[in-house]
Amino acid sequence: MYRQQNIHTHGYNGRTTIDDNHDHRYEGYVSGQILQPGGHVHFYRGSTSTDDGHRHLLQGYTSTPVPVPGGHIHYFAGQTSFVDSHVHGYEDETSMQIYTEEIVFEG
Repeated sequence: MYRQQNIHTHGYNGRTTIDDNHDHRYEGYVSGQILQPGGHVHFYRGSTSTDDGHRHLLQGYTSTPVPVPGGHIHYFAGQTSFVDSHVHGYEDETSMQIYTEEIVFEG
């Protein structure tokens, strides 16, 4: 019997909320799958663009998979790090899965 596992990631990008009269852009890729009951999630960590003379950090875990035609996506949301006396919110969805490796198990 063979079992196949596809290791994948997702891209993400977006804009933060407007706070302190400006916003920031962000983009990156999530970690590989983190298995949990009911599916899997991904970890993300990144920084925003530098705007208004500073940048913020963002990190967190995605939702479990959300089926879409041809694959799945994940939702993610949170609040950036506190810099220059303010934070920004963000909320978005990842791209569809991007396969990075395929592992086949025998047994």
